[in-house]
Amino acid sequence: MAVCTRFNTLLQKKNIDKFLDENVLDLFHQIGALDGTPSFHFTGSIIPRSFDLSLNPQGRRPFIIRWTPAPCPFLEENPGGWQFTGIKIYIDALKSMEAQPDGAGHRQKEDELRYQTKLVRLAQEEIVRIKRDHKKSEEQLRQYSEQIINILGSITDGFFVLDKSFRVTLWNHEAERITGLSSAEMLGNNLWEKLPELVDTETFKSLQRSLKKKATVSFEQYNERFDRWLEVTAYPSAQGLFVYFKNVTVRKKQEAMLELEKKVLELNSNKKTSVQTIVNYFLKGVEKIFPEMYCSVLTLDVDGISVRHLSAPRLPAIYSHAIDGLPIGPQTGSCGTAMYRKEKVIVHDIATDPLWANAKELAMQFGLRASWSIPVLNAKGGVLGAFATYYKTPRSPEKVEQDVIERAANLIRIILVNNLAEEELKISNERYMLATKATNDAIWDWDIVAELYFWGEGFYDQFGYKPVPKVRTRKFWEMHIHSDDRARVLKNMEKFIQKKDKGLWLEEYRFRRSDGKYALISDKGFLVFGKENKVMRMVGSMQDITEKREMEKRLLKQELNKQKLIAQAMVDAQEKERAEIGKELHDNINQILSTTKLYLELARNDHKERMNLIGRSAENIQEAIQEIRNISRSLVPSSIGDLGLLDSISDLVESIRTTRAIHVEFYPVGRFDEKLSDKEKLMLFRIIQEQVNNVLKHSEARNLIIELSLEETGTRIELNITDDGKGFNPGKIGNKKGLGLSNIMSRAGLFGGKVTLVSSPGEGCKLRVQVPVL
Repeated sequence: MAVCTRFNTLLQKKNIDKFLDENVLDLFHQIGALDGTPSFHFTGSIIPRSFDLSLNPQGRRPFIIRWTPAPCPFLEENPGGWQFTGIKIYIDALKSMEAQPDGAGHRQKEDELRYQTKLVRLAQEEIVRIKRDHKKSEEQLRQYSEQIINILGSITDGFFVLDKSFRVTLWNHEAERITGLSSAEMLGNNLWEKLPELVDTETFKSLQRSLKKKATVSFEQYNERFDRWLEVTAYPSAQGLFVYFKNVTVRKKQEAMLELEKKVLELNSNKKTSVQTIVNYFLKGVEKIFPEMYCSVLTLDVDGISVRHLSAPRLPAIYSHAIDGLPIGPQTGSCGTAMYRKEKVIVHDIATDPLWANAKELAMQFGLRASWSIPVLNAKGGVLGAFATYYKTPRSPEKVEQDVIERAANLIRIILVNNLAEEELKISNERYMLATKATNDAIWDWDIVAELYFWGEGFYDQFGYKPVPKVRTRKFWEMHIHSDDRARVLKNMEKFIQKKDKGLWLEEYRFRRSDGKYALISDKGFLVFGKENKVMRMVGSMQDITEKREMEKRLLKQELNKQKLIAQAMVDAQEKERAEIGKELHDNINQILSTTKLYLELARNDHKERMNLIGRSAENIQEAIQEIRNISRSLVPSSIGDLGLLDSISDLVESIRTTRAIHVEFYPVGRFDEKLSDKEKLMLFRIIQEQVNNVLKHSEARNLIIELSLEETGTRIELNITDDGKGFNPGKIGNKKGLGLSNIMSRAGLFGGKVTLVSSPGEGCKLRVQVPVL
């Protein structure tokens, strides 16, 4: 029994509590006194693969019972426990029978045989039952294992299991696919040791909190290693944590795009924000969400055949300027072709695609290898521009990327269409206001059906009435016409309406102001027709010509005196100007030319000094020319104030182009003339003049690019002048700056500006001037 007790203790330690539905000790007590020796030795911690126990019951034949332990995951009371299966009984030699007399031995033998037969039969039946149960258990275990495997395999999320030490005990196939880490790499390893970049992140803190507080946690985090957004949920268990995670990068990017689109539409609703500012903001946002994209927006020029650069935040400026102004066509890159065909163009590889045959060197110079473009069309199918994305590697768009570029192109269409509509409305309003001011008219719109008038601001300003409801009635207008004029005016208007005249209605009459005085009015209008040629409205304008008539009378009296005064003033001015010019010519230029004439006469007779005298004559003539130029400049005002900064620079560029000494391009961005004072404009113009002269004299350059841009905030202006000349080493100049560069720095310094010079031998030169706008 001591052996059985030890045996039972071992079974209990190992959570083995079932054997033929009986407790082990109870079974042994039913068998009777035992004197058996187990065929194994155990220490209380190791369960052998089988148990053999020899038994010698009193008055019965000895036999051996063999048990085989097997795991049983289906026990409800003790999950994870064990059960015994595969029982076999072996009968020992019948030693007691051999020691008996023949008769007694024969009877005892028969009894023993009957007992043995019964015992064997019972044992066999029990064995059959146990084997059946064992087979059933094995089948259930197999099914359960397959079910677990199928469940884990069917989980569409990444799934892994951690023990309490954060060692990975399970890592499913989806986890392998999302992370690129195999289960062989992860199983048995500490999660933080395999993924040290997660330490001190939201993942680390959340999983620690879930294990410590036994609470479910859910969170989202961007993983730089996998370049993905992951949604993670952790469930605590008795053994550690069950962690589910899935790739939500597409959703996060879609959410980011949606948020970006909302902000862009908000900007677009602000009339003070320029279209370039809005598009720049949008493209920068797209590039932040999709870092591999290089976005660009081109618009179609008013000529309908060439493209214009609008925005490309990350593309090189030289590339953007190079394609600005290129024509559209059937094989003109991605954007030019998309606008020409009015359809999407996908270029997998710029190096080999025939659409880029004439421009691939330019694109590949900056590492651009793929380009996709969608034309931006208005409601009538007209081309407004194109949205394009560039990539550094040859590739075609995936489904997500196709959706993105189509959404982006649609938003660009909304921005451009809205901008055009606002520009047209703005121009229309400006024309209306200018026309109103120019004619001093009070605009009116009479709704004939509703019998209501709409008066423009000019009506209230001219006649002093307030915009109250009664003023909008037809009766109000009629009763304020002078009684001597009313019948005539109303009769002519009614006649005009009845005839459905397509021309212009004209009348002059007196109209009473709010102060009771009458103004002489010139009124004109035209009819607006609806369906079936029905008269719906009449639109016109009232002009107060009272002062005009009085002025005509006064002008008749003053005209002669005025003409005399004007004529006298013109004569006096001309005489004064002539006197000043004559004095300048006599005192300076006349002396120079007289000396020149003397030199030439001497040269005619003095052969020895002839060349010297001719040279002096040439110098004097050049000096005379310069003096004449000075006189001309004193008579003609500076072009900056008259033409504006942009037009003045354009004139300068054109004058350089005519010399054919160098190819010059000028790219302005912003409304400078509205922001800058005349002094600031002159400073920038002189800096450009100075640097252009430096380039022409010293650089040996073939191309020159002038860029002038006003920042979106309107607080700083930036000037860049870039040439492809021989360049120089700025460090070797030191304090020996030429007069031209010194002038540039001093001019910029007067306005708080900063000058930066970037150059190296053989690499050309770039002058950057940044000046705050006060």
